[in-house]
Amino acid sequence: MGRAIVDLYCASFRQVPKRIVLDIINTFDAVHGGQQLRLFIAHHDEYGFQPIVVFDGAGRFVSAILRPAKRPSGAEIRPHLRRLVRAIRINWPNIRILLRGDSHYCSPQVIDGCRAKDVDFTLASRPPRLCASMSRIWRPARRASKGRPRQARSAGSRSSLTR
Repeated sequence: MGRAIVDLYCASFRQVPKRIVLDIINTFDAVHGGQQLRLFIAHHDEYGFQPIVVFDGAGRFVSAILRPAKRPSGAEIRPHLRRLVRAIRINWPNIRILLRGDSHYCSPQVIDGCRAKDVDFTLASRPPRLCASMSRIWRPARRASKGRPRQARSAGSRSSLTR
């Protein structure tokens, strides 16, 4: 399915671009049940996932991978990026790719993988276009959830009190 999404992304262009920018970010996605791979994140005071999401420099969705809510390791990120770059290059063999991500994507495995696949890379604390893309996605969801009761957690229990 991930490959089909990348193929649809590539087919959405009228002509093959010479270069694309891929912004990679992970985001917190709260869950409200006993799903597998969910983890508790104290920063958010909730259980959830931390999917890796990729947009292009113009803010168009390219790919996503659902994963546990923990910092992704270079060993986990590298195969995802390898598959993504391979899928893009099957559609566009001569494209130049610039990968932008925040500092935890700066691991030896990711850097070596980018160099091996002839992918340029840069690190930023928060890629501005990507943050704008994420805001467009999450803002309506946040508005829709306002006024709904949230589950609160006390130190030792899992009550369903509202905040």
